[in-house]
Amino acid sequence: MVKKMNETPNLELFYDVLDESINKLYEVKKQSFFKLLIETGRNIIAQDVLNKEATPEQKSELMEIYHKLDDVDFNVEEIRKAFQLMVLRAFNESNLKNGDTTPDTLGIFISYLINKLKGKVKKLNLLDPVVGSGNLLYSVANHLDCDLHLFGIDNVRELCDIASIQGDLLNYDIEIFCQDTLDHPFSDIDIVVADIPNHTVKAFDKEYYFPYMCVLQHMASLKEDGYFIGIVPNDFFEHDENGFFKENIVNHGSVLGVLELPVNMFKANPKSIVIFTRKPLESKKCLLVELPSFSDPGLLNKALIQIEDWFLINKKEVK
Repeated sequence: MVKKMNETPNLELFYDVLDESINKLYEVKKQSFFKLLIETGRNIIAQDVLNKEATPEQKSELMEIYHKLDDVDFNVEEIRKAFQLMVLRAFNESNLKNGDTTPDTLGIFISYLINKLKGKVKKLNLLDPVVGSGNLLYSVANHLDCDLHLFGIDNVRELCDIASIQGDLLNYDIEIFCQDTLDHPFSDIDIVVADIPNHTVKAFDKEYYFPYMCVLQHMASLKEDGYFIGIVPNDFFEHDENGFFKENIVNHGSVLGVLELPVNMFKANPKSIVIFTRKPLESKKCLLVELPSFSDPGLLNKALIQIEDWFLINKKEVK
């Protein structure tokens, strides 16, 4: 049912099947939109109606809905986008907090950066330590051309279920852990990608800046040649008033690059991409780029040339 890329016009069909299934399941049992979406995903994966409360007639109607997907050659982006549209609806109808949705273009851009950093590889272990519904993780993964073992962490059960179901629908080798990301160290991770929430956490009777804690925790999860690619607020480095982050990051690696994102991408909370590497830098020269609007091909092309030139000059830093 799933092919890697090459756009086809089936996004609307997949979305409509999700929508029809949710409406029909609501007739069976009145539940939250999130639970209905999760149940729909599980039914599609199982190719069956798993709800024991459904009558034979309701099961037949649901299976008729799911059979609309038979013999349709969906690509991974159509499935991801249709599912994400439903996730946004679920957020609108629930009490769960939904921060700024990571734009799809950022997933594509980060996959470009990963290809520049890692070159041609057969397999990557990819972790999102604040995975949420999985949109960033899967938008990156869908644009990488190698075998992938994906990992995600979140502390909200509904979001973990959503992320897990999306991974199964996309045929990924995926493990989702429902717990506090600061309590779960990993090892042997090639790439960490994260759109890190901007808040503080309390530990040992002190307040700590969560983005710092997340970076430090999962830099330790990386292989020696691994990279942490984080989407962070523009004032990320300004929170280190007592030198806590600077003092600790040197034990884990170095800042390889800072790419300031276009102001129109996160208007209320301007953000940047920060790339960390486990290796000490030889040239001490970071990749510093102010990215223009992704809708301006001319200016974007100039920025990409700047990035390409940096990688060409600094091959030793990324190999």
